[in-house]
Amino acid sequence: MKRWIAYCIAPLLGIAGAIGVIIMMSACATTANILPPEERIIQETIEVEGKSKDEIYRDARIWMVRTFTESKAVIEYEDKEAGTIAGKGYVKATGKSFKIAAFAYNVLAEARATPYIRLTITIEAKDNRARITVDQLRMAMKGWGGLGEESSIETVELFEEAKIDIQPLIQDFRDYVTTVREEEW
Repeated sequence: MKRWIAYCIAPLLGIAGAIGVIIMMSACATTANILPPEERIIQETIEVEGKSKDEIYRDARIWMVRTFTESKAVIEYEDKEAGTIAGKGYVKATGKSFKIAAFAYNVLAEARATPYIRLTITIEAKDNRARITVDQLRMAMKGWGGLGEESSIETVELFEEAKIDIQPLIQDFRDYVTTVREEEW
């Protein structure tokens, strides 16, 4: 039944519209399940004992460059004086709703795409602490042609699934920024 609906909807709405309809159907999205934009933010403050703002900023910049190596993942804003770095990146999406959307996308587009979560990441450094903020979450399909169609992650269910996939990214940043490195080489 779902496959029939997908085939009927695709020509009328195009791939992007059909993906949106399928995501809403699979997540049973209603107005009550839509998160307001201010609640679609993941933020964590990390205590970094013994490191200055400049050391944390340097570590955060290196971490961003090493973590987001794809051409679509770029540092878009830097302010060393303020200790702020912001950029775009993505992580692989593993939740059930993302897999359903990828299946529908692959059927409709006759593709072999994998679901990813596109995100904006902002890191702010102060003496002895860093704050990482992840927001502007979007679901994207990555296949042979790079990143394809995107849609905003707005429902409670999708946001909760996305948080699970983003937590390892935050943990990796925490581990990197709290590690003391010797300057010998």
